[in-house]
Parts: sequence; C-alpha cells; structure tokens
Amino acid sequence: MQTLHQHHDETNVFYAALIASITGSSKSIAFLLKQKSSQWLWKYNDSYPYDLDDTCVALRAIYMYRPELVTEEVLVGFVRLLVEQESRVGGPYYTWITEDKNTWSDIDIVVNSNIASFLALFNITTPQLQSYFDTCIREGDLSSKYYDSDIVVIYFLSQHYKGERTNILKEVLYRHQNSHGYWNTTLHTAMACTALLRFGENVDTLAAAQKYVAEQYQGKNYTNDPVFIERTTRDSVTYSSCNAYTDACCFEALELLKQNKQAAEQTHSTPEEIFVENTYAVCKSYVSDPLLSQQLAAALEQLSIKDPAHEIQLLPYCFAKCLKPTNAVPDDIVQSLAIANTLGWIGYTMYDKLLDAETDVGMLPLANACIHIMHGIFNEICITDEMKTVVHRILSGIETVTAWEYRYCRIDDADPLPTYGDYKALAHKSLGHALGPILLTLLYDKPEQAAYVEEFFIHYIIARQLNDDAHDWLEDWKRGYVNSVSVDLLKVSKNTETLQKLFWEKHIDVVTKRILEYIKHARTELKKITVISEVTFLEELLLPLERSAHQAILERDKTKRLLEALST
Repeated sequence: MQTLHQHHDETNVFYAALIASITGSSKSIAFLLKQKSSQWLWKYNDSYPYDLDDTCVALRAIYMYRPELVTEEVLVGFVRLLVEQESRVGGPYYTWITEDKNTWSDIDIVVNSNIASFLALFNITTPQLQSYFDTCIREGDLSSKYYDSDIVVIYFLSQHYKGERTNILKEVLYRHQNSHGYWNTTLHTAMACTALLRFGENVDTLAAAQKYVAEQYQGKNYTNDPVFIERTTRDSVTYSSCNAYTDACCFEALELLKQNKQAAEQTHSTPEEIFVENTYAVCKSYVSDPLLSQQLAAALEQLSIKDPAHEIQLLPYCFAKCLKPTNAVPDDIVQSLAIANTLGWIGYTMYDKLLDAETDVGMLPLANACIHIMHGIFNEICITDEMKTVVHRILSGIETVTAWEYRYCRIDDADPLPTYGDYKALAHKSLGHALGPILLTLLYDKPEQAAYVEEFFIHYIIARQLNDDAHDWLEDWKRGYVNSVSVDLLKVSKNTETLQKLFWEKHIDVVTKRILEYIKHARTELKKITVISEVTFLEELLLPLERSAHQAILERDKTKRLLEALST
C-alpha cells in the first residue's frame, strides 16, 4: 500500500487548536472562533461532519486562554452533546456528531482522551471514561483509527491520565526509543519527552532526547512528521503533518524539560530523596480537584514535618533494597507501596481527627479518596490469595480498633475504663505501616519470613505507641481521650495535679519498662528475618525509642522537683 503525505499549516482547524493549547496564540484562537458553528462545534473540513475531536481540542484551547468566552450556556450545550454521543452512560463517546451512526459509529481512544482533557479543566472526571482508558492500557490496546502511533496516543493520554497504569505507558514509550536515546522523528521525540515528564519521569533520563529536540528546534529541521491518518483508500494511506505543530511540540517539551531540570537542581539528589519526592508527586497526581489538591498538599507537608526521616515512604524502599538478591522486586511496585503507605497514613489520620472533632468535616472527601486509592494499589499489587488475605486482615484490624477506641476510650464513655490488655490494639491500629515489607516478603515467596516481619512490626509499633502515649497522655486526657498510659493513672484519680505527680513518681518507670520489653521482643523477631541481607535500617527504627525510654528516666527526677516546686 502506498504511503502519501498531506502537509498543513496552522490555518487548519485541528492544528490551530493544538498549537493554541500549547502557545496561547491569539491568532490561532481568533481563527478558531471564526470556524465554530452557532452551537460551538467544529469540523475538520467540509468533507466531514462536526466531530468531538476538533470540538474538544478547540474548546480546550479557547478556555485555557480566553475562559470568559466559554460561557455557562456553552458548557451546558456541550454536556448535552456528550449525553447524545454516549456509547453507554458516562462514556466512551462516539467521534462524529451525526445521527447517521451506521456510517459514523467509531469510538476512538484519542478522541475520548481529548474529551477527558477538556473536562479536566473543570476538574470533572467520569469513572466510566477512566475505566475505558484503564482497560485499553491494561489490555495493551492503544489502537486508533486516526492515530497509528502509540507515541501520539500516549501523548494525548498524558494530558489528563492519572490512573494506576502510567508505568505501562512509560514502558511502551521506552520500547520505541532508539539506541541513541531519542525517538525516530522530531515530533515523536518531543511528544515522548512531554508524556514521560507528565508521568513523573526523571529529567536526567531524557538528556539525549533533550539535546536532539533542541538541535531540531533551533534549526527547524522538521521533515513533515506525520501526526495522524488523513484518509485511507484501498491503495494508499495519507498521513497529515504540520511543521508549525511540530515546532510547538518541541517548544512544549523543551520548556517542560527546563522546568523539571530547574526543580531537580533545587532539591537534594540522593536516591532516597528522589524516591520520596517522586512518591509525593505521584500522590498529588491522583487528585485533580483544586480543593482536594490543596488539602492533600497541606497534608503531605504536615506529614513531612511529623515524619522528617520519611519513614513512611522509605520503609518499602529500604526493605526492597535489602532483599536477596537485590532488585528482586520491580521499582514500580516499591513506589506503589510507598504511595499506598503515604495516602493510607493521611486517610486514617484524618478519620481519627474527624472522629475526635479535631478537623472540619470538609476533610472527609480527601480522607475517602486517600483510602480508596490505597485500596486500589493493594488490589493491583496483591497477585495471590495469601497477599489479599493479609491486606484484608490488617486493614480490617485498623477499622476494628478505630471503632473500639471511639466506643470505649473517650472520657464520657470510658466507664468502665478500657482494657488495653497485651497492647495488641496499639499495633493493629497502625499495622498498615508494615504492609509494604510484608507484601514484599510474600512477593518473594517467603510466607514464614513474612510472619517474622509482621511480628517485628507488632512489637515495634507497640513500643512506639507506648512512647507516644507516655508523652501525650495528659494532652490526650484533656481532650477527652484515654490512652494506654493514662488508663492506669485514671484508676487512681482524675485530679490533674495528682495524676501528674503519680505519673512522674511511679508510673513513668512502669511505662519505660514496658517500652524496653517490647523493643527486646522486636529484636528477637529481627534475628529471625533472613529474607533481607541486612537489618540495620530496621534496627535504627528501635534506637530512638530506646534512647527516649532511657531519657525519660533522666527527666523523671527533674520533673519531680519541678512539680514539688510548683506545689509549694
């Protein structure tokens, strides 16, 4: 079959819209406004009906730079149009805006991607449409009637896609990369760079591609790089190209590369720091709503303050690095576990604060979103029934203990006082933190080792929580919560002055002894863990608790003297 080429300039509707969305060209936007119908529809040319591809790309460009023109009336009309174009409720949508669905009945991944990109400007996501993209990616079906390059398809997807399968799309892009580090055409190289950066790729991995795009952009050495299929006959395929659009894509890629490089230079560059930054970036990418995004950014900042060593993100990372042999688990799984741990911590923390009336109920949607994303990640990672059972058991344990705390550990309801028993409730409340190492061990097919890993974390978390409760018991009690330390004190008195004196005279020794006992139990389990080459980073989790316990004894006498002085 013969291959032909049709070159266009920026006065073509589709290219004008694409260029305007990148550069904000007032000339292109003015041209688009002249080409619209009275219903705010666009068509490729007079040989075709109006279509959603041209319409959405044009609307997107206009709204990005002239938002006042896209009125509520225009948007209402567009939503009605989408309903008419549904192949099923919520999408995907038919391409051609015509009643003749027998002739014009195709459903295209890029066309639907451009619909999603326009909707994303208004923070609108449609679950059915996202499910359609997820299915196409999972099944490896990126085929399009109009766009026969995976690179072009993924470029358009990257404008909006925040799903769990970005790593698959990145892998597809890298399969097309040549041995020189770039892609076979200037346009494809620019598009691939932009898509990869949108998916969170490290700018340093694209150095060769950046150099190639910069050289082509400077010399304007474009060779009518094809963008899509213009038409197909029995004997030939005609590809459409536009050098002005290739120029815009090069500009877009180079600007994005420049921005990412500047951002990378302003941060530390150790592998651990890069991993943490990537984890935070991907966490943010899951949320598109402006309010939720703002709330999530604030929650991540709070987490960084509360956890300056980034234990929550780095626990799966450090554990995976020590597996024997090294690199036994794919990096994307390790990253996903860190994301799940981060969002799980934020979600469950918000639930606690909501139950304690310490935060506004307006935070509930973000808490729900974080937990939902966490469950989705675990569903993706858990490939065996054993892994699914472990996740279900541990997450159910969190819910059970949360319900128990809410019912029995509040001052108004704490009659009789709660019974903490062997303190396993303290562990189960936070055992989701250990899911990364546990699942990595199960992926490594070492179930008996997974049991030792879980036991280690049970004892470690109990020691850590006892330590926290020893510091926070008075503050917790004042806000109406009976923690694992204050419960024993409240059996004697409910007078604040008496409680403080009792704590520093007698109970501090009891709590410290308990903390050191659980640290000892954790070290016993640590000796059984042989699935990793060295356990230093796990031992380092225990050391601050041990130091804190010993420091508490030193502070005891000083505090006793202070209390005595205050009482005289």
